[in-house]
Amino acid sequence: MQSFHSPFLMDGMSEALDRLQTAVARSERLFIHGDFDADGLTGAAVLYRGIRPFLPKNSVKVDVGDRERGHGLSKPFVLRAIEEGFSLVITVDCGIGNEEEIELLKRAGIDTIVTDHHLPTGGLPKAVAIIDPHQEGDGYPNKDLSGVGVAYKLICGLHERLGVPLPTHLLDLVALGTIADLVPLSRNGESENRAFVREAFSLISKGQGSSLGLRALMEKLSINPKKINAMDVGYLVAPKLNAANRSGDPKVAFLLLITETQDQAEYLAEILIDYNKDREIAQADMIAQADEMIRVKGVDPKELGLVILSGEYWNEGILGLVASSMSDRFGVPSIIMSRSDRVSRASCRSVGTFDISAC
Repeated sequence: MQSFHSPFLMDGMSEALDRLQTAVARSERLFIHGDFDADGLTGAAVLYRGIRPFLPKNSVKVDVGDRERGHGLSKPFVLRAIEEGFSLVITVDCGIGNEEEIELLKRAGIDTIVTDHHLPTGGLPKAVAIIDPHQEGDGYPNKDLSGVGVAYKLICGLHERLGVPLPTHLLDLVALGTIADLVPLSRNGESENRAFVREAFSLISKGQGSSLGLRALMEKLSINPKKINAMDVGYLVAPKLNAANRSGDPKVAFLLLITETQDQAEYLAEILIDYNKDREIAQADMIAQADEMIRVKGVDPKELGLVILSGEYWNEGILGLVASSMSDRFGVPSIIMSRSDRVSRASCRSVGTFDISAC
């Protein structure tokens, strides 16, 4: 594709492919870890579908995490990788901040390839390769790649190395994750993300996308594949995937993206739609509770300049949505917190140029 940059412009790509080719040659067991949001889920599906054909059956496993374990690699994941005898871990949409976990894997003799798109916040993990357009000195032109975009670049590089056709059939997943993660489609003349989406929509309109599950979900949402657009993906499809991590099980969304049977595709699509209905109910209930708290306190958030509310055992998957609702309505930063016996977790949303993380 002329609009796509070569994956080999990205630092760490050659090292990652060297290790991945060794794994293919030796029929090693690979463990993919993706984040549990739509970007991580689609990225994990791209890696799985892009690598699995070159390895023996059942030698590629995937973990997509959950809110209980939090974002990124977790100690339970590390223990499972060790106990089940994996020799290579590949991250997607996470890993750049997991120095400790990757060191534990290394001590156990397990190599790690990090694919991520988040800004490094400290020292880099001691992985065999790190692919992240934001690491210092990286020359890749598109700094707005999503997690699935970075994962797709690794798969494109692997296919080039192995001399097989580029995996354009996976672009439906790339477009879904790219739109869901709200990364810019174009900026300052750089428009690779827009090219991903354009090519994906062309494939979908011809019935040539890779994901049977995505097609089933679109059909149940009455989306015409010949007229699909970014609004359909961003406001109809992506929320159903994200509902799995807010009100259900993220593995259901991942399985939808990789299923190879029509019956399972339709079944999983229905589950995601039900998850989203549960999410809508939970979100409306939490917003109603928040409104009542504001009313009882008798304060005007606009005058106060901040919304900060907490409730016992509020659904952590909904906190960010409620925080966004409060900020949009009152035009002020918001912090919405869920309290429990052990720990409290919060989601924050800002407005304008106010940096809430600097507070």
